Amino acid sequence: MAQFQSAVGEAPAAHSRLFGDIIWVLFIASQAADGVCTYLGLRLFGIGMEGNPLIGWYATTFGIGAALTSAKLLAASCAAFLHCVGRHMTLASLTVLYLLGAVWPWTQLLWP
Repeated sequence: MAQFQSAVGEAPAAHSRLFGDIIWVLFIASQAADGVCTYLGLRLFGIGMEGNPLIGWYATTFGIGAALTSAKLLAASCAAFLHCVGRHMTLASLTVLYLLGAVWPWTQLLWP
């Protein structure tokens, strides 16, 4: 086991766990940012701006807040599962995808 310890005395698993924790927090932050931006965008421009038809239907039926809260809680639950099973790179990829594909476009539209 000693040959696998880093210079600071931590095993590689500790670094992997730290990486996973950081990625999970970043994913949750990206979901929160997307939720806020989507809420603002849908309130300003209408529900027709929502690119996901299922979220659009939920927003029309139950309200924007309920639809986005439900979607973000589901995303956080799925992310927690991925984190628990050690799929940190998958979670990291999804975080980048959300930042580039959801948060960035909303920020460009809301704050040109």
